[in-house]
Amino acid sequence: MSKPARPKEFPLAVLFALVCLSAVHAQTASPSPQLSIDEALRLANAQASTFQSAVINERIAGWRFDYPGPRDHEEHRAVTEAANYLRQHPVRFPEGRVPSRPSEIAVLAVKSYRVFLDRPKTDAETSAAIVAACRDFDRGAST
Repeated sequence: MSKPARPKEFPLAVLFALVCLSAVHAQTASPSPQLSIDEALRLANAQASTFQSAVINERIAGWRFDYPGPRDHEEHRAVTEAANYLRQHPVRFPEGRVPSRPSEIAVLAVKSYRVFLDRPKTDAETSAAIVAACRDFDRGAST
């Protein structure tokens, strides 16, 4: 007796693209131009990325932080301030830029948050202190 035929498997992105395309086609009365499979996959990946970002943002919105002592609250404030400074003043850093990905900004903020516990008076001093703190952290002198 032969084995039953197994259904063909498709990558999730292809199935998602097909569903999106069929939904778009169903919503339009006039004929739409044909998309290549590459374009359909690109659109599907962009949609999936947007969905993943929404899921991550929803999880982040639910985070709550506990501060056992006043120092913990100050350190949290300093990390947030460091991240904000990095995003708002990229031209003050070497080559006039800082990373644009939120995860990379977060890493730099954690490496340099101590600068914002007792922030220097000028932006130039702050930027120089951040660069020095990141270099010290990378050398293992973060404690």
